[in-house]
Amino acid sequence: MTADDRLDPGIQRLIAAVDGRPDAMVALALTLLLPRGLTQTARRLCDAAVALAPDDREIAAQARRIRSAGVGKWYFTMVQDDDRHALYAEALRSVMPADATLLDIGAGTGLFAMIAARAGAARVIACERDSVVAAAASAVVAKNGYADRVTIVPKDARDLQIGVDLAAPANVLLWDNLANNLIGAGGLRTVEDARARLLTPDAVIMPYRAEIMVGLATHRRPADYAMGIVDGFDMTLFNQLAVSHDTPDRGRSTFARMASRSSTWTLPARRSPRRATPSRSTPPQVGCTGSSSGSASI
Repeated sequence: MTADDRLDPGIQRLIAAVDGRPDAMVALALTLLLPRGLTQTARRLCDAAVALAPDDREIAAQARRIRSAGVGKWYFTMVQDDDRHALYAEALRSVMPADATLLDIGAGTGLFAMIAARAGAARVIACERDSVVAAAASAVVAKNGYADRVTIVPKDARDLQIGVDLAAPANVLLWDNLANNLIGAGGLRTVEDARARLLTPDAVIMPYRAEIMVGLATHRRPADYAMGIVDGFDMTLFNQLAVSHDTPDRGRSTFARMASRSSTWTLPARRSPRRATPSRSTPPQVGCTGSSSGSASI
């Protein structure tokens, strides 16, 4: 149960008080509901306000802020990675069984679900736990003509059920919720759950192998992330608020490697595809402490 499912009576009264007044409805959503983490309630109030004033540009602008709250900016950069898309497309084509049912965990924009359908999947069930993202992905899928084969389910993968969300266990699993360090997005637990409940015993899993590499590195510009003496004032106590990690841009030489990388952990799958799945390192996530740090990539 989330905070949206147990609204404080005072908040319920406020929502009732602004009912029918679009400007007050979006103002309440922005100033009270979103700051309190009541994102779903704020979005519902926003949708109701837009329905009441569909031609009001100010309401539309505020609604966009509300609907996009909590939606990752990474969606807009990831879809620009044509090389990554090509690798997945090639791998999917090489392993897709006949009459395949593919489960896509973490549908996001719906792009990979459509790539899978184009690669030959007969049915694609793509789950996305953010209902707003799921709705946008469904619209994208329909606009591109794949609604007959791709279904976006607005659920967490661990809430999916055979006979409800999937007619039968899937024989291909596509999971790309890797974050930039393999384990940060909780993908491993989700995959284990899918293996146990949602897949056939011989299902193809993609990616089927991942590896964390660790190596010692030094930051070329540590002052970018830590304060020292500034204009004669000791600013070091402010470092308690400094970011604990950084994902460097591949095009910038922010970090210098001090030792060779070594493998620290590997995830194998129960079944390897007939050909290699996408193989590509992600930018290393680096935690900075002083001038040297550990870096990891997969």
